[in-house]
Amino acid sequence: QRRVHGEFIGQQMLDSANKDVELRNKDDIHAGGQLLENKNSPVLYRSWLDRTFSPMKPGSERGSILTFIATGIGGGILTLPWVCKEVGLGYGLILLFIGMIATLWSFTLLIETACTTNIKNVEQMCEAVGGRTLLCFYQTGLVFLLFGAVVGFQVISANVATQILQDFGFAKDTTDTYLFQVLVVALPATFISFPLSQPKAIASLRYPSLIGICGIFVTFAIVIIQTPFFISQGSLKNIVWGKLNFRVFQCCGITYFAYMCQMSFSAIYSELFNPTRERIKKVTLRSVLIQMIFYMTMAVCG
Repeated sequence: QRRVHGEFIGQQMLDSANKDVELRNKDDIHAGGQLLENKNSPVLYRSWLDRTFSPMKPGSERGSILTFIATGIGGGILTLPWVCKEVGLGYGLILLFIGMIATLWSFTLLIETACTTNIKNVEQMCEAVGGRTLLCFYQTGLVFLLFGAVVGFQVISANVATQILQDFGFAKDTTDTYLFQVLVVALPATFISFPLSQPKAIASLRYPSLIGICGIFVTFAIVIIQTPFFISQGSLKNIVWGKLNFRVFQCCGITYFAYMCQMSFSAIYSELFNPTRERIKKVTLRSVLIQMIFYMTMAVCG
């Protein structure tokens, strides 16, 4: 008998002769998976129902997929119909498909680098691959990206809060005051941004990610429900399948940026149970495909 390679939560599985032990999902141990024998090897197995609806644990595949999706999908999906309007529906869908291919290619580079060098931190990857120059370039871009994301969130939340309060009867003279603008910016930062930035493990955001996705899904559902009404008004006659103009460059940036969730790769990969090359590829592939389906549906219906 020999010890099976790898650590499976401190549990040693013994195998006889030269048979290998296959662990399909490390979450199965936590969920009480059954060890089933077949003629080739013992396999740890859980039913589809258990894998789909059991509680999400830190480092699970479902939690990692939701975190990737929540990182990539945002309010920018509302600009995708504008993209299809500017360059045509056909060209817009092609740009979204190209963005999906580029995202999968970038994930492949990250996965191969992480698995080859056994480095799970993106900064260390950059230094190992491109030296200090690439590391400085990455850190500078990340600072500008995060600063822009925070400022954008503050501006959007302030505008939404102002509009909601005006709809509930607040006078425009009140909502336009300096004190009110400070409050609508400070309150979301204090009670939303700051608490969400405190957890050290990104897996702890798997449920807030689900809440954010549900909010976006409501907008998505409203757009789809309204689509038959606009079709009945004859909007299909105005569809343009392709046109080229100078805004195609802006549309390229919007469609490629829509998939951007690579900044979460290192944190998710380091916390994923049994982070094999095949498993992290499955997580990233499913995340990007779900985003593409979501984006294309929003672009067409919007």
